[in-house]
This record gives sequence, structure tokens and C-alpha cells, in this order.
Amino acid sequence: MGHRPVGSRPPGHRPPGYRPPGYRPPGYRPPAYRPPYHRPPYHRPPHYHYGPYHYNSGWGWFFTAAIIGSTLVYTTSLPSDKECEKITEKGETLYLCDGVLYRSTYYEDEKVYEIVSDPPAEQGQPQSVVGLGLTSPFTRGETVRELQNRLVGAGYDVGSVDGVFGSGTESAVMWLQYDNGLDSSGVIDPPTATLLGYDVPGAAEPVAAPAQQAAPTDPAPAAEADGSVTEQPEVAAPADPEPASDVVPDAGTDDAMDEPQN
Repeated sequence: MGHRPVGSRPPGHRPPGYRPPGYRPPGYRPPAYRPPYHRPPYHRPPHYHYGPYHYNSGWGWFFTAAIIGSTLVYTTSLPSDKECEKITEKGETLYLCDGVLYRSTYYEDEKVYEIVSDPPAEQGQPQSVVGLGLTSPFTRGETVRELQNRLVGAGYDVGSVDGVFGSGTESAVMWLQYDNGLDSSGVIDPPTATLLGYDVPGAAEPVAAPAQQAAPTDPAPAAEADGSVTEQPEVAAPADPEPASDVVPDAGTDDAMDEPQN
């Protein structure tokens, strides 16, 4: 057997705690992360220490904090109205409460519970891109995010691809419509959706040409009382008059020939 130097490691060995490039821990969210908008059931005053509350139909009330290049979404305690189960995943202790994972951590020297699970799908998302426009509150969802990706791919700036139809997305839609000779309304109509590559039924149907006026036809034959049909007499076209002769006969010539000679 060959000699192996002290401290050598086999090929592919990774030191303890090694993370590949681009690794993100469970629940990572970028610093500019914005929680999905949900209209809360009622207003809740801000927390005296952690600031304003946010609401999500699946998460309930929660807080946010930017920590070391990520956004922490957390609560001060586990939900009391749900049954929570302690589980272990990859050596880490988590709490599963009605399908939502929580991780015990600390923020500002206080024990909090970070929400690890992704937010549930929003209700009432638009199913079709046709008709999208700037509304109050803003229209949100994956349909808007796909629209923003297509606008960016077409060379138009939407600000940020966040799934929110805001003023930046409206401006990009208006520029797209202006560059292609459409009405710059900022609303996705069938021609605009077709420009972005959407398959809109009936968007490319040709416009029917106006019906041409039929040429006048001969009048139909009149029907008699006994059911027989009387043919209408054909009106003959007037014949061209014969041209008048330029030679005028001499009236005295014939008389002179009939007179007896002396």
C-alpha cells in the first residue's frame, strides 16, 4: 500500500460546514423581499418593539427584519390555536404547525420563531393576462410575474420582476403598445397579448369586408291571378336612323322626259 501523508483527504472531500457556491439556507429571502399582499381582517397596532405587523392568510400576523443579506420573517411565539409538532430535518429542529414550518432563533436578543415555509398561493389570482392593468390595490400573482418576464425579454424595463402590476409594469406595457402602433392604454388587450407571445383565441381573426352592393338585375316576371307567369316584353333598343342622302334629285328632269317633243 502506498504511503498517505498525515492530514490527507480523499478526492471530493469537503470540510465540515462547507456550502457550495450559491447555497441558500431554508427560508432564505433576498433583502428586497416583500411579503405577498393580503388584506387583513382588521387593523392591528404596531408591536412596541418589533414595529408594524404584516398579515398572510396562511402565516397569520408576522414581522420582517433584514439580517445579513436576507429577510427574516418571524413571529414572537408559535400559534396557540394550532397543533404544533417538533421535527428534525438534517440535524435541525423545526416546528410544524398546520403545514407551516417554524425555526427557533434569536433577533435583537429576543427568542423568536422564523417562518421557514413559503407563503401559500394567493387567492383570486388572475387566470388570464388579457385585461390586466393598474388597479388599486395592485394586481399580484404568477400571471403578472410571467407578464413581467415577457416584457423584460422584449426589451422593456418593468422595474423589478416581483409579480406586482405597478406603475413600472404599466409604463412598459404603454411603451410596447406605442412602439407597435397600438393604443397606449397600459391595459393588456388581445393585440398586446399576441405581441408578447400569448395564444389569445380569436385575436387574429380577419375583419369581414363590407358587403358590396349587388348589381341591378332584370325585374322578375309578374304572376297572374291564375298562377301563370307573364313574360315582360323586351324593349328593343331604338335603331339608329338612316343617314339622310346628300344627293337631292332634280325635280324637273322627269317632267322634261314625259313632255312630247314638238
